[in-house]
Amino acid sequence: MATLEQEGTEYIAPRRPAIALPRLRWTQILAISIFCFALNFHWTALGIIILPSQVFKIAGNATKGTALAYVLVPGAFVSLFANPLFGMLSDRTHGRLAAWGRRRPYILFGTLVNVLGLIWMAASHDIPTLTLAYVLVQFSSNAAQAPFHALLPDIVPAGQRGLVSGVMGLLAITGTIGGVIVAGLFVAASKPLPEYQRGLWLTYGIIIAVLVPLMLVTLISVRERMGASAQLETQEAEKSAEAPVQDASLEQPRRLSWVQKIPRSTKINVLSTLVVAAAAGWLSDRFGRKRIVYFSGGFMALVGLVFVIAHSLVIALAAGAIFGLGYGAYQSVDWALVVDVLPSHRNYARDMGIWNISLSLPQVIAPVIGGPIIDSFTRSGNSVAGYQAIFIMAIVYCLIGTVTVRYIKGVKR
Repeated sequence: MATLEQEGTEYIAPRRPAIALPRLRWTQILAISIFCFALNFHWTALGIIILPSQVFKIAGNATKGTALAYVLVPGAFVSLFANPLFGMLSDRTHGRLAAWGRRRPYILFGTLVNVLGLIWMAASHDIPTLTLAYVLVQFSSNAAQAPFHALLPDIVPAGQRGLVSGVMGLLAITGTIGGVIVAGLFVAASKPLPEYQRGLWLTYGIIIAVLVPLMLVTLISVRERMGASAQLETQEAEKSAEAPVQDASLEQPRRLSWVQKIPRSTKINVLSTLVVAAAAGWLSDRFGRKRIVYFSGGFMALVGLVFVIAHSLVIALAAGAIFGLGYGAYQSVDWALVVDVLPSHRNYARDMGIWNISLSLPQVIAPVIGGPIIDSFTRSGNSVAGYQAIFIMAIVYCLIGTVTVRYIKGVKR
């Protein structure tokens, strides 16, 4: 059993069964990862352009902020439990139910229900209806995302995890850019209502046209029967066939315990992440995940100070571009780092779903904390200070997240 030493404490790595995963060709890596593009295209278009514009058209300018929170927060709460729930269900899919795989049925049906939710959102003309439709989209999308995220540890061999994570990060960033561009071209709240509605339906249609085909590409390219979960199930079935019958009580498994407009520096940030997204994942396979996280987290925190002290648009734009380099490096490595420390082959999707709570929880917390802070400074006549306070909070959170990676003992470097 392997052991790692760190500051006088001993970490005992979990014993894992012998699983042999074949190396993936570039075509397989791209085909499996392409769903990342679709998901980020989908969520960026919704969150950055479509939802704020729909809320503005329905509620008006005076109450758009509160109304947007009413729509976003329930959906974000749903994602907190939906992701680990469907991950757990995926992990526990066996027998005939798993004839097509543990992950693919959830990805397929979750995406199809997601499409129905998008159509409902497009047809919504009041805040309660839009909220319910958005909740359905969150629920169904998470039903597909949790099993999809489990494909990385399930199918990708350890030596390629950084590379695949980098490719996924690159496609995710590209999807983000595409979602902003497409939604920004066709959806504008300043247009007359009939023209706005035509652009809105067109954009929803484009999202669906991206989501469904790319989902199918991923499903067709995945060979779940060669994955770690399938191999483990086969090994356990063989052992149980050879082992003597035992009391059922001894066989219980161990349970593990508004934006209306997009600032240009946001746009530049997203573009600059493309420069390092794939390279950082590849580098992490050779030099270590933690080292890339230390570099990217510290780099983002340092550049974040520029947004606090700078009062020049040119400097802010430059800082946005530089910040994107660090963010791109982090986004390309974090997935691989998580996969490296998953405790059990039996619960890949559930554990990845729990990890995804860290992506959903800020969607709940940020509007509740950030909105009142900005509103308070705005009422006092100093709105700039409100945004500076938000940036300071972001820097602190970034540093905390970077430092705590040090205590992940299952990864040496």
